[in-house]
Amino acid sequence: ENFDVVIKLTDLIKRTFPKIIIILGGPHVTFCPDEALKYTSVDFVSRGEGEMTFVELLEALNYNTLRLEEIDGLSYRDEKGKLVHNEDRKFINKLDSLPWSDMSTEKKKIYNIKQLIITSRGCPGKCIYCASSALSGNRYRMRSAENVFSEIYYKYKYKDERYFAFLDDTFTANR
Repeated sequence: ENFDVVIKLTDLIKRTFPKIIIILGGPHVTFCPDEALKYTSVDFVSRGEGEMTFVELLEALNYNTLRLEEIDGLSYRDEKGKLVHNEDRKFINKLDSLPWSDMSTEKKKIYNIKQLIITSRGCPGKCIYCASSALSGNRYRMRSAENVFSEIYYKYKYKDERYFAFLDDTFTANR
């Protein structure tokens, strides 16, 4: 399983660089933060939509502008080793406010992948076999057509991209 590989990797990184801080995010640790934090190689878990949680955590660690307990969506061990799960972070409503992802040419050649684009989050469905609405909410949120077109146009014209992959859980929810 991918989680087991990630934990092996975090263990290797911590043994090699003991002072490095390791933060995990994504679906698995969002639903199972205790499982991730039982490994001493994992310092923090960013639950749910992690963009702002990650930025605030970096501000707290680098500049002491926030206390860890003030960062929504964050799980960690306190000084005594007790697991702490801060409040869930609210979903991002204006997806156009997020920066576009950018995969450098070098990384794309190494991994042989396309430019990745996500145009929406959330799912109005309540399928029992899918975690999409549990992870991203059951309210379907979309980037504007102008924002998506601008990203594709920019990457096509100025970054010479020709292949794009859409990673939406529910790309066709709104025709």
